[in-house]
Amino acid sequence: MRPTQDRVREALFNIIGEAVSGSRFLDLFAGAGGVGIEALSRGAERAVFVENHPPAAAAIRDNLTACGFTSGYRVLKADALRFISGAERRGESFDIVFMDPPYRSDLAERALQKLGASDIMVSGGLAVAEHSSTELMAEKYGRLVLDDTRRFGDTALSFYRCGSENRKEPSPETL
Repeated sequence: MRPTQDRVREALFNIIGEAVSGSRFLDLFAGAGGVGIEALSRGAERAVFVENHPPAAAAIRDNLTACGFTSGYRVLKADALRFISGAERRGESFDIVFMDPPYRSDLAERALQKLGASDIMVSGGLAVAEHSSTELMAEKYGRLVLDDTRRFGDTALSFYRCGSENRKEPSPETL
């Protein structure tokens, strides 16, 4: 487990600023949950933590308790890519998605591809991928369009804005 460095986390929240307040925040590949916990402390309405490693998922719960959070979150021991598909089937949606998969794997790209092809992000929402600064991310993943990339030594944050094109609209029968 490689937690997001404090300076990178601080820069992330300085960049996304007030968008966190009242948001539905998804922390994929959550590790110990530091980013999602920071989102809750900055006023996120709710946060969902998705972590596949059982000790890390337990650490998220412990960290939330230690920080005094008793509600407004869900911790899932689950595969992040499978979670995206399941969340779409359940009709869940998020304003901000943060992901910090293992560096030098294809998981950031695979997660961005799934997010960009799904309906779990609201139009105008923000997806942020933390990755190695040597990795080049695509300009577009389905509905996700690269807005900015910031580098911090060997770490980079790529910010994607979610557009409305290809979004499934409700059929007239369901309205």
